[in-house]
Amino acid sequence: MTSLAVSDAILCCSCSYSAFLLLQQKTFASDQRLPATAALVGFILMSLAAFFGTLYYGFSPTWADIHRLFTHAATFLALPLIAGAYAHLAWPLNWRKPMWGRLIIAMMICFEIARRFQAIETTYTVIGIISLLVILLVGIKFIRQKPTFFIYILVGSASFSIAGLVIGTHGYLAGFLRLDLFHYLLALGSLSLGTGYFLFIRKQRKTHHLSI
Repeated sequence: MTSLAVSDAILCCSCSYSAFLLLQQKTFASDQRLPATAALVGFILMSLAAFFGTLYYGFSPTWADIHRLFTHAATFLALPLIAGAYAHLAWPLNWRKPMWGRLIIAMMICFEIARRFQAIETTYTVIGIISLLVILLVGIKFIRQKPTFFIYILVGSASFSIAGLVIGTHGYLAGFLRLDLFHYLLALGSLSLGTGYFLFIRKQRKTHHLSI
């Protein structure tokens, strides 16, 4: 299972890089810092899930429980938080900290309901589709003014969609573990969405200074 450790490590590095970009909040406009923090939490959750996956697949099965815990957390929280941050770019939500907290609580309740009804995978698919559609709509809104931004979104959304809806996590495809391919596509998607979001809000900060 060393291939899974490698693919999880690459996913961890990708998500960590996006998280690193969003830690540079001094370069963001003040109204973008809270949404950026929400996206940051999303990328950190994916990074931690991948990190513990590397430990689990590469070193010891004793990491299985904590890997499963962070995988569920990342599955239900990461994309909605990132999508919420993206939505703020196109349609300012004017959410304060309590509202982002309520979003996290709502997703936790959603997970518990899905777990009780044994519909975790279906619920994850629905949440993922809605989140990616929101992100894609944001890209379409800025397609003329910021075509490069749209490309980042298109690559990121396509990577996540193909990973979840086409590749999956069980079995093999053309001799490769589907879970490995799943990890690599998530790594590409995370890198694209994190970089695109960072470049957008950093550039917006510069434009704000120039207008002054």
